[in-house]
Amino acid sequence: MSRFIHLEVQYRQIQPLAARRSLKSAMIKSCGTGYVASWLIKKLLENGYRVRTTIRSSKHPDSKKDLSYLTNLPCASEKLQIFNADLDLPESFDEAIQGCIGVFHVAHPVDYGEKEPEEVKVQRAINGTLGILKACLDSKTVKRVIYTSSASTIMFNDKGLDVLNENHWSDIDYIRSVKIFGVSYMISKTLTEKAALEFAEKHGLDLVTVIPTIVNRPFICPRVPSSVNFSMAMIFGKKENCKYLGKIQMVHVDDVASAHIFLFEYPHAKGWYLCSAFDITIDKMFEFLSARYPEYPIPTLDSLKEIEIECFTRSDFSSKKLLDTGFKYKYRLEEIKKDLSYLTNLPGASEKLQIFNADLALLESFDEAIQGCIGVFHVAHPIDFEDKEPEEVKTQRAINATLGILKACLKSNRVKRVVYISTASTIILNGKGLDVLDERHWSDIDFVRSLNCYGASYMISKTLTEKATLEFAEKHGLDLVTVIPIVIGGPFICPLCPVQ
Repeated sequence: MSRFIHLEVQYRQIQPLAARRSLKSAMIKSCGTGYVASWLIKKLLENGYRVRTTIRSSKHPDSKKDLSYLTNLPCASEKLQIFNADLDLPESFDEAIQGCIGVFHVAHPVDYGEKEPEEVKVQRAINGTLGILKACLDSKTVKRVIYTSSASTIMFNDKGLDVLNENHWSDIDYIRSVKIFGVSYMISKTLTEKAALEFAEKHGLDLVTVIPTIVNRPFICPRVPSSVNFSMAMIFGKKENCKYLGKIQMVHVDDVASAHIFLFEYPHAKGWYLCSAFDITIDKMFEFLSARYPEYPIPTLDSLKEIEIECFTRSDFSSKKLLDTGFKYKYRLEEIKKDLSYLTNLPGASEKLQIFNADLALLESFDEAIQGCIGVFHVAHPIDFEDKEPEEVKTQRAINATLGILKACLKSNRVKRVVYISTASTIILNGKGLDVLDERHWSDIDFVRSLNCYGASYMISKTLTEKATLEFAEKHGLDLVTVIPIVIGGPFICPLCPVQ
């Protein structure tokens, strides 16, 4: 039998406590801009499955969204089918589900604007989910449904438990009493899951629930997932969003997708499974982030004292049931510190990608990597937005490092061309009020200094380094081409949200 998965992609904004939903197994159902969903599709395709996913009907504005982050995945042209469907019309999923051996139900209606009464939203979510489960029963081919839950369905109660696991449920009245953002979503998610489990038991449907905590790390969907935005508040320098970082539970998106597939394939899977790799306190998070990303203006713990730091829950989360099946987390905090999977997991990387250790402060460290190459793309540049060192020191270091790499290119006798990545800040800051700027213009260093703006030393360093680079290349007959991008947008695979 063909390995078919169906997935529904819907576009809704999901807030901190719920990772975005996007897929279904055999039928993969997706919600949000597709964080968990798109990654699950990617993993399923990598595992040899044929995948079906759904987007909203062609009449909905979201159906016009760019889906290239799905259609451009390896094997997608042969193994990914996209159907139109809508949770408000459960029967619209019938065609996508028919013939599938499994369904990953990840989508859930989201309305954080509280535009409708709670009861209306809850009933719509329940009706949509039960309609899909009925379609799975009617298909006669679906062997198992994997339902993506949320930690919000277990963590909200006033019992003060030391450890939470799959046996606990959030208390609906308690959720209403705490009056935090997204209450109606948490209530709807909890009641919908209960209804799904009751339906499955009554009708003999094999349904397994995955309960992820805050999902993080790289993504391929076009919007920054809310869970990433929430947990990276310190990186973004958003003190007000650090309020709930007192203690949070996290899991890598790749582990979440792997857990979905593992539980779909594991013959003895039954009931629900908590998926949480580690927890981290705000103190540990500061220590981790400031050490790994010194170039970012991460708020100090002292500066956060003016904010009343809270926890959604102080309980620990136990994944014992999931681990007892033989599943293993690939990414705990220590592994995330050195995680290069966003590179090593790229198609063809195992055969064609080599990774070397090098440092801009040790120019000779690049010699081995450059040797034998026919081209070099020079993208790196030292960053110190906090101005911890004098402008001249940073600028000279950047110039020395770049010229050192160019010298290594010359010494290799193989490099035919160097492509240097510049920045629009090298041309746009001059105070001349020009209608049009192009490659012939340069930013005025004195004007940049007069602005006294954030990142001025970086702009100055970047401008002077590029000038020195061009002069060196011309003097030594090195073929060097410069690319000057403006603000870059769109999806990304690196684990940290780009500044742009």
